[in-house]
Amino acid sequence: MGCGTIALRSISPRFRWPSNVPESNKVIELANLTIPEPSQNLFDLLASKGDGFFLTNVTTEKIYISANSKVLLISKGDVSDFVIPNDVDMSLEELYISNVPLKRLPQNLVALDKLQYLSLNNLMLKILDLSIFSGLKISAIDINGMGSKVMCSVNAKLDNLTEFSIRNSSLSVDFTQFAAPLLKPFDLGSNKLRSIPKSLAIFKSNITNLFISNNELKQLEMDFFLGFNNLWLLYATSCSISKIVVKKLKALPKLETLNLENNQLTEIVALSKVALPNLSVITLKRNLIKKFRTVPQWPKLQFVHLQDNPIDCGWARASGALKTNWTSQPHFGISVGMCSVSR
Repeated sequence: MGCGTIALRSISPRFRWPSNVPESNKVIELANLTIPEPSQNLFDLLASKGDGFFLTNVTTEKIYISANSKVLLISKGDVSDFVIPNDVDMSLEELYISNVPLKRLPQNLVALDKLQYLSLNNLMLKILDLSIFSGLKISAIDINGMGSKVMCSVNAKLDNLTEFSIRNSSLSVDFTQFAAPLLKPFDLGSNKLRSIPKSLAIFKSNITNLFISNNELKQLEMDFFLGFNNLWLLYATSCSISKIVVKKLKALPKLETLNLENNQLTEIVALSKVALPNLSVITLKRNLIKKFRTVPQWPKLQFVHLQDNPIDCGWARASGALKTNWTSQPHFGISVGMCSVSR
């Protein structure tokens, strides 16, 4: 091996720590190394000293996943391939790959039958076909900054998937081919979407949290959410939304949090026609809203965040929103000093 460091360290380098893996586990950290002749035996030997690997700035042709490794984190460096042995009982539960020139994923990915969490970040894949995950028992997938075309060529089935995130990618997915009956949080932020993919409605009975921020929607078509009766959190921030369109939608019975921050809305009259019986927080910061009135169809509304809007405080005084006692009125996130019109 080239010059670098090998160390046994506590396993907490990642941004997320799932509860099913104890933090007392140890990983082998390989940093600033060149491995000229990688082999399965070499990685198996290293894996015998800990519960997984944290490789950063490592240069090698291939990474071999050991049957005993529970965690593998590859960050930076020059790694173009990784190998999963066949006909071996694999222990890997979490796989993190970021900022390496990886051009393909192993076709036998399904051999990782204990894999629970997969994170792919800033790779060099031209195409990522989601059907490669079919059959995995995985519960969470995070795809970020790929710059690749994300698609699903054939039907894929992930019965245990509960969390899914695809961000900063070129999205070309027909979600009707993607069966995930337990999926709840879904993040489709930063994909330059001009509309919400219609096929996403396949998940309408189970999605609870939907993030569609940092796209190019221009307007928010609320009728898309017909049948999303379990949705309780919706984020559509920084989407250049100037108009909310409602034609058929009558209610979103479980929606509690709605965030439309940093858009170009001048009013939300159309939205006020939708019954939101459990809405408690609506965030409208950094829009172009001048007036806001309480909505009878939103009886549980507690917080309205209106900072950085050209607010006319006349309506706020009339409605009691500027009172210091919030027991009978929603708490409006404004202050007298923010008002743009003379009081």
